[in-house]
Amino acid sequence: MLRILSGIAAAALALFATLFPTPGLAADIPAAAPMGKGPIMMPPASNWTACYIGGNVGWGRAAHDYTSVTGAAAEGRTTADGVVAGGQAGCDVQVASYWVVGVQGLIDWSNADGNNASLVTPANVFHTDVRWFATVAGRLGFVVVPSLLLYGKAGYGWVGERNTLITSGVLTNIANGGSFGALDAGGGFEWKMNANWSLWVEYDHIFRRSDTLVYSGVGGATSFQEIVKRDFDKVLFGINYRFGGPVVARY
Repeated sequence: MLRILSGIAAAALALFATLFPTPGLAADIPAAAPMGKGPIMMPPASNWTACYIGGNVGWGRAAHDYTSVTGAAAEGRTTADGVVAGGQAGCDVQVASYWVVGVQGLIDWSNADGNNASLVTPANVFHTDVRWFATVAGRLGFVVVPSLLLYGKAGYGWVGERNTLITSGVLTNIANGGSFGALDAGGGFEWKMNANWSLWVEYDHIFRRSDTLVYSGVGGATSFQEIVKRDFDKVLFGINYRFGGPVVARY
């Protein structure tokens, strides 16, 4: 009984010291360790160093502005929209805890096409059929969390297309210069599902280029020249297989 009363008295004394601390009493009671405290640790960055290959699908749009060489009259704009799909390959190197640099090549098929009736001669309809595009670009990424990479990219892009003129429903002219190249830039996110597989989404733009195209006559039609300013936008969703990727750090 005396042992029990002594325990109760000690507990009461400790409670009293906690509620009404005094210098002398507080010195005799050991301080409890704070719960949940300690040095704040940043989550370790995973290793993104690897080469990869994969596929993608998305949407593309070509925009063409036409100006007649004769009289420099603006003839309007064609927008060619459609589905794109293809593949990509590249390599990444993690150069610091949270920075990744890399290079990537990509090539896609496209079914984007569109028409534009001339503002000068409405019977003349310019038609654009985008058949493929390709890019070679460098990437610079930041590891937001171990499995998520935010990146920007810049390089060069090419667009392969067929440009024609239809007059009153009949094909009359086919343009030379069926492809063009210009600066490509954009950015996106890549997410590691596990050590080897990752998903990504990005937007990028092949910047405007101005060309003077020769529209050669078909079936005796008269040839002519047209100034065409053209660029290309794309939104892509893709998957990569990363060779020999390490286990992704979790927290």
